[in-house]
Amino acid sequence: MPHMLGARGDIIAILWAPKNALWAPPLPDRNNKILWVSRVPTLTEAPMLINATLAGTAVPAPRCWIMHVTWAGNTDLVRLRYAARRSKPAART
Repeated sequence: MPHMLGARGDIIAILWAPKNALWAPPLPDRNNKILWVSRVPTLTEAPMLINATLAGTAVPAPRCWIMHVTWAGNTDLVRLRYAARRSKPAART
């Protein structure tokens, strides 16, 4: 199963495709899905907060995104690559 381990090794992002699992903008027939799994035990049911950043833009775009993940007193950082979706060529008339 394709996955990315956090910088500290405390969180794992499981992706649902072996190649180009994440797209910007999302594909019309497939969602960008990530299953977040904590490697450390948690004693509370605190929500998981994810702050995604991409330098130089405020809109979703291809490239490497940095996910700052915080949950139940833990924190980790995961870098995820989003592929560029190419637009379809215009139909000829």
